[in-house]
Amino acid sequence: MRFIALFTVLLALSAQAWAFSASYDQAVSVTGISKPQISSVIIKDDKMKMDADSPKGRVVSIMDGKTIYSYIPAENKAVKFVVQSTPKIDTLSRYGHYLREIGAVVIGSERIGEYDCDIYEFKDPKNDTKTKAWLWKEKDFPIKVENNVPDGIVTTIIKNLKIGIHIDDSEFMLPEGVKITEMPVR
Repeated sequence: MRFIALFTVLLALSAQAWAFSASYDQAVSVTGISKPQISSVIIKDDKMKMDADSPKGRVVSIMDGKTIYSYIPAENKAVKFVVQSTPKIDTLSRYGHYLREIGAVVIGSERIGEYDCDIYEFKDPKNDTKTKAWLWKEKDFPIKVENNVPDGIVTTIIKNLKIGIHIDDSEFMLPEGVKITEMPVR
């Protein structure tokens, strides 16, 4: 009986330690700019890595709690930022709950690629903008988001989404020998 109790406690602790993981590709487009910014994203708990092309070549952003690195592989350099509060990555794993919490209203449904979604409309409390979010009904995850900003609309569309996959912690580490410049705490 003690073994079963101990096993249950260990299982609960390990579930909390590896509570959420996902990988996906995203396209971010802005009104008036013809080519969307394409990036690949992986998330594991409070860690996130985004790999994208930029005018300087490939840029890899790594966030681990309050520490954020912006790494340019071609230059073997990274800039390290430490922010005062941990970004809320966990909102993605419970986005439907978040939408209901802020009073978002369902205004319709639509299929985006392979994902059946409910469309929510709300005023984003972080930046006070009118926003629409297409929430994948099956997994409670945002597939498309439109933010109305002063210069137009910023649209993010998610593809190739995989949730609950194994992601090794090494994905969130810089390669050996990278020259790191530290920026002041923000």
